[in-house]
Formats: sequence, C-alpha cells, structure tokens
Amino acid sequence: MYFADRVYEQSRSTGTADITLLGPVVGYQSCFAAFGAGVPFYYVIAHPTLNQWETGLSSGVTLVSGSYVLARTAVYASSNANALVNFDQGMKDVRNCLPALVANKFEPLSATASLTFGAIAAGASSEQTIAVAGATVGSEVVVSPNGSPEANLAWCGYVSAANTVTVRLMNCSSGSITPAARTWRATVRLP
Repeated sequence: MYFADRVYEQSRSTGTADITLLGPVVGYQSCFAAFGAGVPFYYVIAHPTLNQWETGLSSGVTLVSGSYVLARTAVYASSNANALVNFDQGMKDVRNCLPALVANKFEPLSATASLTFGAIAAGASSEQTIAVAGATVGSEVVVSPNGSPEANLAWCGYVSAANTVTVRLMNCSSGSITPAARTWRATVRLP
C-alpha cells in the first residue's frame, strides 16, 4: 500500500537521518495507523518556514524507543538537488503524498509520424518506427492509424529501443498489399 487518506504528522527531527514522528495532527491519522509497521508508502516532509522539503518513498515506520520513526528510503525530489535534506530545527510537516515522479508515470507518452510501408507480400510483415521521447523497452504500447487502413492488415507495436516504438504491419491476405502512407500514433504507458 502506498496511499491513504488524511495522513498528517509533525516532527522536530533535524539533519538527514530518519524522521521521528510526533503523532497525528488533530483530525488526521498517523502513518502507523494508515500503513502499519514496515509497509512502504510515499511521503513529503516540509519545513513550513524555510525552503526545505523532500518527497520520496519510505520503507515504512518502525517503533524505536517508544516513538514511530519514518525511514527516508528513497528521495525523489527535494530542495537539496533531489538528495536528502539536512533539515534545520523547527517543526516539520509530514504527509502521505503522490510524488510527481510517480504521478508522471500514469500519464502516457504519445507521438505521431507519417509511415510508408511499401508492398507487403502475402503472409509477411513490415516494420517502421516512431520516435517517442521517454519510451522504455518493456512498456505497454498501443499503435493506431489515422483513418481506415486497407483490408486484411493487422498491426501491433512495441518499444524496440529507448525512445523508439516499432510498428509492425502484417498482411493476412493471400496476395500482396501496398498500404497507403498515413499518419500513425504510438501511445506508451511506462511500467
């Protein structure tokens, strides 16, 4: 589990060590109540009066000498060049959040290109590529032509290299087909 509603605590911890939590703010739940011990979740820690903040993934909270401690396992973004923040004295707000690094993975990547396949023999296939910035091998891909392609053609797409989607057009007929040049769209969802 990575998300829960209304998780908000505070801390007076300083430095780059894990954060000792002071319990939930009135009307909210604690990290422990939301996730239990040792369950990973996303967090944001922010100093309300200084430009000190960080978002990341915690491997969970643990009970240490009667206090719950949040592990600062992986920093995704911060006011310290995306590294652990050396927090100054004062109260810090600690919340469960959706870091932009994680949220942006939900937004699919997309690009279009005009592709010309040429003649495709019966039972054969032909491939062309579309540049899709940010695409990674193993990502989910959907490719679609603009308009209706010729009969007896089937297609699929895959990320063949970083930033490259390959469109494979297959001739399912018993004769040669020369598809018209057309615009194709590749949509990629990162793993």
